Amino acid sequence: MLFTFLSPVWNFGLPNKSVRSNLSVCDNNVEELTHRRRFLWTTISVALTVPVSADAAVLQSGPCVSGEGEACASLAGENEFIKALQQKSAEKREIYAKEARDAYNMKNYPDYFASMTPPRILVKKQDGTYKSFTEAEFDELKKAGKISLEYATAKGGKVRDYSLKPMMILKD
Repeated sequence: MLFTFLSPVWNFGLPNKSVRSNLSVCDNNVEELTHRRRFLWTTISVALTVPVSADAAVLQSGPCVSGEGEACASLAGENEFIKALQQKSAEKREIYAKEARDAYNMKNYPDYFASMTPPRILVKKQDGTYKSFTEAEFDELKKAGKISLEYATAKGGKVRDYSLKPMMILKD
């Protein structure tokens, strides 16, 4: 058993009896500490020796992500509702990927560009790419009416994502 194996090597992290007798701590505290450490090591050793069984077929099955992948058919089985959900997910996969990409860019890059010298402002273009402008360039575009605000959405545009700052969009 693992517990018996660890006990001579680790001695439960306790000093030997000669050192323990020289401690200035009262014997009750040492015994309580000894009891706690033995209980901890016993619990850990039991947890490490309990066998964990897993179904190898589940672990070795292929991926099914956003309704696409080699395991989707086997996961759905004969359930038409699950097949319909997988089909909807596959159709909206690109929309969800775009939302995730936009959320990542708007959470991580505006602060980076603002810390540059001179500070720059990240603006999203109509085609979905991003461009940074200096504050002077940005002010000129804003005065010309070429900058608008767009609020981030999630779930394919169904829900407004208030955890993100509004995106500035460059109009053509």
